[in-house]
Amino acid sequence: MASSPISRSAKSTSTPKATTNTTTKAPATSKPGTTSKSQERTGTTSKPQEKKPRGLNLGDAFENAVNKAKDVVKTVADVAQQATKPLPPPKPEDVGQFLKDAANKAKDVVKTVVDVAQQATKPLAPPKPEDVGQFLKDAANKALDVAEKVVGKDVVDNVRPYVDKPQDLLKAGELMARGILVVAGEALSDKVPGGEALKQKIDEAMNTPPPAAPFPEASSLPVAANPPDATYQPTSGPLWGSGPQPSQDVKQSATLGDCYLMASVASLSPEAARDMVQDNHDGTYTVRLYDTNDQGKLEPTFVRVTGDLPTPPHAGYDDNQKWVAIVEKAAAAHAGSYSALAGDENTTYFNTPTLVSGRPTVAYYGPATGADTVYDRIQAADGQGRPMFVGTFDPAEGTYANHAYSVLGVRTDESGQRYVELRNPWGSSEPGNDGKNDGIFEMKLEDFVKNFPFMAVAGG
Repeated sequence: MASSPISRSAKSTSTPKATTNTTTKAPATSKPGTTSKSQERTGTTSKPQEKKPRGLNLGDAFENAVNKAKDVVKTVADVAQQATKPLPPPKPEDVGQFLKDAANKAKDVVKTVVDVAQQATKPLAPPKPEDVGQFLKDAANKALDVAEKVVGKDVVDNVRPYVDKPQDLLKAGELMARGILVVAGEALSDKVPGGEALKQKIDEAMNTPPPAAPFPEASSLPVAANPPDATYQPTSGPLWGSGPQPSQDVKQSATLGDCYLMASVASLSPEAARDMVQDNHDGTYTVRLYDTNDQGKLEPTFVRVTGDLPTPPHAGYDDNQKWVAIVEKAAAAHAGSYSALAGDENTTYFNTPTLVSGRPTVAYYGPATGADTVYDRIQAADGQGRPMFVGTFDPAEGTYANHAYSVLGVRTDESGQRYVELRNPWGSSEPGNDGKNDGIFEMKLEDFVKNFPFMAVAGG
């Protein structure tokens, strides 16, 4: 391609040869008063240009670079054509050997996976019961060591004896976990989006009504044998008398330490009490209790017993009513004996509100739950006739140590002071000496939370 010579300044410092009769024209793009492109490249404007060796031509250099680029492109194209040429077909014997090798390797991998899976799915040898028991005991004791720092040694010392029955301790832990869940729902209800809906779901889950359970025909039920650890006498008085009035009818005797059962029954509503016992009019009575089956669901249990009752009595009865003693006898027949109902023998006593109502029991630790939530929970349960009780560890405010009391309700006086109404299941010996000796008394809410740290409520 044609090239332009490098321009030289019109004012040269060298003397032109005599034979030279022409002058170099300025490039076509130069205009008067502007800098030529050649001047821009050299960084000068009006200074004389140095003489360059002849034969150095930018046009030629550019052309050479383009040609080299073309050569590179051609080389790349040639390589690409070679790379994309179809390969010659492999020999059949080579393909066969390759496939055999691949198949053998795949078999080895599969075999390894199968071996690992078989090892992983082999049933473990069943642990020895004593090993499981010891593991649970150790875990429970460690948990109590931590709890002691939170709730105090005096409280934990009352719980430690139950570690000998770790499964029962786990059941008590489940009830407490329900209480924690309820309290969490209360706390989150007005603090997070959807909190109120979450609280409602928790409350519904905890307060699930008992499954429908009409009484079966008496003739379809066997008559339970009298529990073996009592002497009996026939009774002929009415089942209900003028009642039932649970908070008046229940009178636990000193012969059996089932205060938690009597306290739960005494806190039933009259309607709930009447609904759990049926007079078969043949000298037998059917009592509906509730158990948790292997799938964790509540189901009714019907126990048919005769009217023969212990003498001396455990739960009090007389010629006017005997329904409480009938319920106690059915519970003893269900447990295997009266002695099995004693609190020092039955470490699942906290679940008793479920036994008599069919609703899940929720346990609360009052000091951690808070007085406001405790008050609200009692008020809601009382309004629905759901049973509830509290237990003591140490005597305080005129109460007895290691004893259960019925929770009957709450009230607020004109000054705003809140009270909890309680009842001693003995039907007597209430604190305060009010002269009635009916077991019923009131306690300020803040004292109640302090003196009765654990509360069990049917339905939360």
